[in-house]
Amino acid sequence: MAMPLRSSKDGTGRRRYARRSTKSRLTIRPPRHPGRLIAIVCTVVLTVVVALIWGSVLDRRSEAYREQESARDWMLDEGITTPHPVAVPDVRAAAILPEQNTAPFLSDYGGILVPLRAPDGGLYFASEVADEAGILPVAPPLSDASGAGLSLTDEVHRIARRGLRVIATFTVTYPDAPDAATRAYRRGLELALLADYAASGMDDLLILGLPCGHDAADREAVAFVADLRALIGSLPKPPTVGCVLPLSVFRSDKDASAEGADPTEETEETPLYAGRLTPGRMAEAFDFVVLDLRAETVESAEALLPHLAYAYVRYSLRILVADGEVATVPIRHGLERVFEMPVDPPSDAT
Repeated sequence: MAMPLRSSKDGTGRRRYARRSTKSRLTIRPPRHPGRLIAIVCTVVLTVVVALIWGSVLDRRSEAYREQESARDWMLDEGITTPHPVAVPDVRAAAILPEQNTAPFLSDYGGILVPLRAPDGGLYFASEVADEAGILPVAPPLSDASGAGLSLTDEVHRIARRGLRVIATFTVTYPDAPDAATRAYRRGLELALLADYAASGMDDLLILGLPCGHDAADREAVAFVADLRALIGSLPKPPTVGCVLPLSVFRSDKDASAEGADPTEETEETPLYAGRLTPGRMAEAFDFVVLDLRAETVESAEALLPHLAYAYVRYSLRILVADGEVATVPIRHGLERVFEMPVDPPSDAT
């Protein structure tokens, strides 16, 4: 008897059931090392945060650098105000010792500053007035000679032959005298010395150490130069006379945010270097005025000069700096009337 055949339908069902019964399913299990996973996530997040912070810092630094470079690129605007007229040319000048070679200054300079006094207050050059007062000249710094001063006339001619303007410098000491009698003696002696030296043929005479900054001091300085002009007025070629002023006499008590402040001063906390009476008085009394910035470094001069642009143009200033390195700062920004002379004040030898 033949066995009955199984229905194919039953077999198909069993095969389908078998496949369903062995099908894998997605199972979510907790990680074996959760602390390690958390550490990795925190590291990634921290890296992103640090990158964002550092990028912000670099962006601020870049912006500050661009602003700094923009500030360094400023140039003097000669039309900022009407300048005070002067009768001396615009030159760059450097100080030398008596008898020093002038060849290194021929290409970049138009003038030479000749010191009449030594650092100790003595006199480099012979003078009849000094002889009368019993003042012996000091030994020339670049010579073995002693007991006799150099001829200022010869020194002036030596420099002038090279096509350089001769600017003699002299520091007065009478304002520092201990009493009225000594003050009067020194004032008269220094006036006489300057009058004697002025006959040498120098182009300009630059006086340092004069009192200034308030009404009484300004009047004293104006009276001094008036007396000097009376003494040298009869010379065939009297030199022009200038004075050196400290930065403090230009600084105004107002700040740039005050009413009526000069619009060229942009920041509220920066003091104005204009508006004081002393610079105007000196510009009227003297042939030219020099601003003493010998205490400034390259960095401080870079920060200060933008705020002095108005005063520089208004008073036709010359800028006095300590050396050629600092001198490059104003020259780079278009302030080309620069004198270079180290700080070396004389003592009270007279």
